[in-house]
Amino acid sequence: MAQRSQDVWVWRPVGAARAKEFKHPGEIPIDDEAAAKACFDDMLRGPSCARLDPAMLVQTKGNVCMIAENGATREVPKCMVVHRYEGLLILQELEAAQGQPNRLQASWWDNDLKEVLERERSNLSAGRLNGAAFVERRMLNVAVTGHRFIDSDDREWNFRRDNVRLEDKSSLVQGEDSDTSWRIKAITGYLPPWEALFHNKCGFYQDFYQVRWEHPYSEVDYSGVENGCAAGSTWEPDECVPAHLDPLRLAAKREWIRRKREA
Repeated sequence: MAQRSQDVWVWRPVGAARAKEFKHPGEIPIDDEAAAKACFDDMLRGPSCARLDPAMLVQTKGNVCMIAENGATREVPKCMVVHRYEGLLILQELEAAQGQPNRLQASWWDNDLKEVLERERSNLSAGRLNGAAFVERRMLNVAVTGHRFIDSDDREWNFRRDNVRLEDKSSLVQGEDSDTSWRIKAITGYLPPWEALFHNKCGFYQDFYQVRWEHPYSEVDYSGVENGCAAGSTWEPDECVPAHLDPLRLAAKREWIRRKREA
């Protein structure tokens, strides 16, 4: 049976970068000092490097999607395609970030995108898209992660992982500090990827978690570092939170949903 076409969004490089190889906005540079400097010192990450354009999803085969746009079709990696409603949430956050301190800015917020967002919101009784409902319906068991994530079963995932354990707490064990890993005391906050993309302490299209570190790192003031948010706490991308902490992921998401609904 043929697949039914559906409206989606597709990631693209911004501006002059269109001629270069596309880099997913969820990919954090590792072992590349020049790329890391561009991302964190020059703020060349998030919406300054990637933008969304509307497209039609024609077919999906494995990790490749066939999309149609401007009267032509082309194949793109599945990770470049964004669900229609998720893309609208990105646009809503983009709108809210305009001119705001501590938010990464985008040069591609134009009248066409404004009209799309306003048209969609005009059909909603609340006049606003509901990110909490989207997370609850579609993202509780999905981790929006980085370029390469290895789960507890040694399975590799790229940008999305759909086997988040919802109720299993048996894998929570006391860890040990090492040269590259620190013990986590608690996860005290969550940002969905469309909010993290524009947050100046995050800036990548991943789930982000506010991590409270165990002693002695709990005594360190991280407010001056690129991802610091409080004494003993930093914002960490999903790819830095191991899979066996899925119960903490779930609890942080549910708390974020509760707070959004009470706001």
